[in-house]
Amino acid sequence: MAGINTLLGIYEQKGEQFLKNLLNSQVIINRQLNGSFFGMSRTSDGAMHFYKKGGEITIIDRMLMRYYDKAIFQMESLSPDVRASIPSNMLFGMEYFGVQDIEEGISPRNCLTLSYIEVLDPANGENKTVHEKDILDKWASKLGVDEPPILFSGRLNEEQKAAILDFVYCPHDASVAKFKAMSFTAYVLDMLGSRLDEGESIDEVVFRFYDESGGDEVVLAKIIDPVLAELYKSAEHQPKKVPNDYLYLIVIDLMNFIEMYNLKDLMKIADKTKSFEDNYVALVDKIYVDFIDKFKYKYLDVSLQLPEFMKNDSFDLNVDMIRSDVVKELIGVCDTFKEIYKILLNFFRKKRNRASGMFNANVVLQFNRLVDKIRKVVIGTNMSESYFPSFYQFTGSISEDFDSLSTLTVKQKYAKFKKSRRVNIIVDYFQPITNDHVNAAKLMHTKNKLPVVLVLVKSKAKNQKYPFDSKTALRLARLVAAEHNDLIIDVVEISVNTVDSVISRLHPNYQPILWGTSKNRMNDYLLQMDFAKNKRITYNISRDFKLIELPINSNTQKVIDLIHNEDFRSYKEYVPRAIHSEFFNLRADTSDK
Repeated sequence: MAGINTLLGIYEQKGEQFLKNLLNSQVIINRQLNGSFFGMSRTSDGAMHFYKKGGEITIIDRMLMRYYDKAIFQMESLSPDVRASIPSNMLFGMEYFGVQDIEEGISPRNCLTLSYIEVLDPANGENKTVHEKDILDKWASKLGVDEPPILFSGRLNEEQKAAILDFVYCPHDASVAKFKAMSFTAYVLDMLGSRLDEGESIDEVVFRFYDESGGDEVVLAKIIDPVLAELYKSAEHQPKKVPNDYLYLIVIDLMNFIEMYNLKDLMKIADKTKSFEDNYVALVDKIYVDFIDKFKYKYLDVSLQLPEFMKNDSFDLNVDMIRSDVVKELIGVCDTFKEIYKILLNFFRKKRNRASGMFNANVVLQFNRLVDKIRKVVIGTNMSESYFPSFYQFTGSISEDFDSLSTLTVKQKYAKFKKSRRVNIIVDYFQPITNDHVNAAKLMHTKNKLPVVLVLVKSKAKNQKYPFDSKTALRLARLVAAEHNDLIIDVVEISVNTVDSVISRLHPNYQPILWGTSKNRMNDYLLQMDFAKNKRITYNISRDFKLIELPINSNTQKVIDLIHNEDFRSYKEYVPRAIHSEFFNLRADTSDK
């Protein structure tokens, strides 16, 4: 568990008293399973989404290997009643053990073990992580997965604290000698008064200490079997590097081959009615068939050296998901042809950040430019809402696959745009501003640590939908911005809610990176961008720009109704503290409605 210190490290850095204070705190202690991360969530429309460590598991990920198929199948096999009972603001974090782990007896009883639940808290816009055993056990049973590996929950007694301190204080050499003679698993179980199923063992224990003052701060620490830690330091347990020069030669051959295509011919492959991934796979299939036809004799007798784990069936291509019969036939010719398809399918999905070996800085630069071209081919003719992260994808991670505006050029009149401050923006009428807006700003900030600018659209006249005049809406927004001045740095107004109006109003002070808006405005913006592209009008938008749907209006009407009904107590629950005292002014503004 990278990033988590050992108890010994905490003792050495913070001192004995700090460690003793920790041990006096409420603590949850669990056995570290060291499986792969697997996440699952369900959106409000009933669709299930699955996640690996780096983000959502895509169709392309599943084509590249069958590793996650067992876990996905298990979750998709849940009964309709269970699926319907899963809240749309929960993400279930699990430890996953693939088929090979189960066959070798490494995994628990099930391929999935529930570790935690991430809950999006709409009250304050922050994610809350649930580790309580009773809640996790309930959901584990409902989902049909193993219960969390919690060994202890509560306060340690004096004997337990003494045993932990003895472990921490024991010199390394003496500790290694001690646990060569006795079982680390037995030591931990005896210390915590816990038990395991037959055949299970403990290599690493994670402590989660909770803030005694009632705050949200949590201190994570761990202890590791000293014998195992010593073994992993030895040379024979270091991972053996596999020469990858041939892999890079194949990539460079593919790069040169792709550059030979006429861009317009490739653009014909993209189908504007289909998704990014469907078009990407279609493009890869076309390039692969042409590449093998040209280079088949060069690579037919080449034998690629692969790491042992990659030879497992779980990491083999998922042939059933390949759409092209010609591709299926070619990858069956030899293992190298199969690996070339995997390289093409995987390598050209995203840019590279670092040079390595034959992939020097100049090659990386050329490669990244080619990736941009491929994206232009795949999405240049198809601007649709499906290319942008939904709210639920946004709260987890923002995939580079959705960077659909990365090919837009810089408009000449904004030549000095690079000097602008990078910000996230929320565009809305703010009638009135609510906790939803602040929560959305916080969520955006967690993704890139950039401040937020509120772009307020002036309403033309007071009516049932927009009960306040623009001056009132602006004043309320500025009050909230002042309250959250570390997050919201400005409020600007626009008269017309168009893409060009927003960009022009922000220039030259701000450069939008994440653009958040309500669902009903998303399609309108996309149509404007599509029209501009067809007319060869280029907006000045950063390569990092992403348009994101946010649920910023889910409680707006409720707040208006509470003002009408003079329900001050409930009103305070839905709006920021800065405008609590505005209740009666707003009531007066709407009294004629």
